[in-house]
Amino acid sequence: MKKQVFLILSLISFIFSCSENETEIKLPTVLSYTPKTGYIGDTITISGENFPSSIKVTLLDIEAKLIQKSTTEIKAIVHEKVRKGENPIKLTYNNEAPLEIGSFNAIIDDYEYLIYDNSNAKLFKTGNNTGTINFISQLPIKNPIQNSMYGFVKRNNFIYLIDFSNNPEHSLLTYNLNTKTSSFTPLSLPSTIKGGIIAINWNPINNTLIGLVSENIHNTDAAKHHLIEIDPSNGLMKDLNTSFNHSFISSHIIKDNYLFIFSSTAPYDLSKISLTNYSIENLSTNNEEFSITKPSLNSSNQIICLKDYGNSLGQLVKFDEEAVKITELSGSKLYYSNRLGYGFFDKRNDEYIGIHKDFSIENSSGNQSTYNSLYKFNTPSYEEEKIFFRPLKTSFSSPTIIDIIEL
Repeated sequence: MKKQVFLILSLISFIFSCSENETEIKLPTVLSYTPKTGYIGDTITISGENFPSSIKVTLLDIEAKLIQKSTTEIKAIVHEKVRKGENPIKLTYNNEAPLEIGSFNAIIDDYEYLIYDNSNAKLFKTGNNTGTINFISQLPIKNPIQNSMYGFVKRNNFIYLIDFSNNPEHSLLTYNLNTKTSSFTPLSLPSTIKGGIIAINWNPINNTLIGLVSENIHNTDAAKHHLIEIDPSNGLMKDLNTSFNHSFISSHIIKDNYLFIFSSTAPYDLSKISLTNYSIENLSTNNEEFSITKPSLNSSNQIICLKDYGNSLGQLVKFDEEAVKITELSGSKLYYSNRLGYGFFDKRNDEYIGIHKDFSIENSSGNQSTYNSLYKFNTPSYEEEKIFFRPLKTSFSSPTIIDIIEL
């Protein structure tokens, strides 16, 4: 009997011993992980089998925080020390050598874009690669909806903005990006002209503001315009004795000491003004199909802009001011969130950048979507790349990218 009991106990001991040995030789197995590309703060989900309780995850050989851990699934947070591009993902457990299971392609910003939202007079910045949005400042404009998207200009660390809140008594708002402070300078038009200031730009010849005054700022038909000079240090204005008729001005740009003015109403006037002698040349083509708007200069000093079909629907084109013609650069027709005012060309990456109404983002309210995405058109092919703003469902009313700012 004792012999039988001994044999039974030996058998049980053998079975448990085998079971323990089998457990010991079961190595963790990774079946998949997702996502393979993303951002700091994203969650990487690793699926597999036999994950021990002691398992750790490292990104770039730096341990990541785990928010979930079981024998079949691990969830790890992408930490802030990842580098742009590929970061090895490794599993470590017990005293075993780290097991590399793949890599995570981290999208990280090189710099940010400065954005001005006209409808609420707010400044934002967004990452050039991530689309991450951060609020900068609320400008002290009483009635920002009256401000023109082309009634402001950035020069160095200052933003100059025409305040229309007390129209027709205008003020020049000067905002310091470094100190985040504002100052107002009252503006009085020269007695020789009348109307309202509708646009300003920076004159590189004498480092002053060059402005456009319309005798009827609410008239979308042709109206008489005047050219003025504004000293940004004291607000003194000078009549430059240049007057011309022009339909509603939608955008303008300075190139090679010339001011080019575009219209958004038929016959879509095009005007070229010399900044040396203030002579004006009419480049009108009597085009009745589209206007030109959102102009910017690329790395080759060419004017890249939008062929505007109306209703904020635009197509990227190159404008040849000598031949007065356009060349299509992209077949995409996109709904731009703000079709008037300045365009923006990122010369660091040779990309035309835009902010567009994105109807592909689901709107749970069922109303027409006003969410926005960041679009890039990469040279030389000008293929389109879309970057969702983060937070994803960010709604601007009248946003315009005005410059690059460093991180």
